[in-house]
Amino acid sequence: AVLGLGYAARVGWIFQDKASSPHPDLPSFIEPSLRLLNPFDSGMREPGFVWWLWLLRQFGVSGFLGIRLVTALWFIGTAAFVFFLARRWLGEKRAWIVLGFYSFLPTQIQADGLGMRHLVESFGMAWMLWALLTAEGLSPSRRWVHAAASVALLVMVRISFLGSSALFLLYGALRRRSRALLAALAPALFLLFFHFRANERRFGDPFYTINIHSYWFANAEFIGQPGFPASFEEWQKDAHRKSLTYRQWMFDRHSPMEIVGAHLVGYYRFFWFSPEKTYFPAWFGPLRWLALGALLVGFGTAFYSAALRPVLMAMTFYAWPYAFPGHVHWAGRFFVPVSYLFLILIVAGGETLWGFIRFGVA
Repeated sequence: AVLGLGYAARVGWIFQDKASSPHPDLPSFIEPSLRLLNPFDSGMREPGFVWWLWLLRQFGVSGFLGIRLVTALWFIGTAAFVFFLARRWLGEKRAWIVLGFYSFLPTQIQADGLGMRHLVESFGMAWMLWALLTAEGLSPSRRWVHAAASVALLVMVRISFLGSSALFLLYGALRRRSRALLAALAPALFLLFFHFRANERRFGDPFYTINIHSYWFANAEFIGQPGFPASFEEWQKDAHRKSLTYRQWMFDRHSPMEIVGAHLVGYYRFFWFSPEKTYFPAWFGPLRWLALGALLVGFGTAFYSAALRPVLMAMTFYAWPYAFPGHVHWAGRFFVPVSYLFLILIVAGGETLWGFIRFGVA
């Protein structure tokens, strides 16, 4: 019932917002889905979400409204996994509170109604965390299958997940004393090989889908410097103009201390800026400050609680690929795929706060 009502809330918001322009990124996924010469010929985008849009088109779903409505269905699977995660880390009663927040928080409803790939990312991340960290009843072989499938889904939707997934699998292998879990990265690498081959054939660069974004970031960071756009207006006209590869951008143009500082900026934007400015905006009123206060206490609670410490670890692993680029630009879609981890900490922190209040009154 909660999942159905949560999806209905998203449908309601989508219809209310149907006159708005689609998210600027959405056409860049739709366009390659219309002309797939082979399954990995996805232009400047990773193929996973392009495949999803191609599949929708086979069933007659091609307009922006239809894409948003059907893609929002990913919420149902994600929310189910969120409940399982929260139940493992917080207990069943508190898991219902987390599920309620995730289902009916206005900013979550709006994000899930955009029809973008972060809905698939949310599902894949929750699936992987469930398989590696909380599903104790799985046999080793079934755990491997769940881990391999979720990682392959994530990496095909956004290559950034390759690094963070490797960290999760390493942790899972150490935690469960299973070297086989490390091999769960193999299907993702196998699929990436074909994606890189398609990039090489079409663009002459196997890592084009990585470097095209590094061009965007590097051109934005070095506006006005020789070899880069002379002004913001010029950058906007050709933001993806070929400049520095990701390796050149990070290591050739930044000192080790600058790299560390850039990561810290990105982590700040993930852990605090996103929830403060985006997830709990000013129009939330008193609820905003209550949630942010509970989040701060939740960070402390998770740091000192062995049961909740995996939540902090999961956040840190997930955000790592976004931390360095985040010093130039940060988008809400970098945060939204794991917003439920913040909700788990908010519920845990709220309970701790309530305990302090009761202790003080007593």
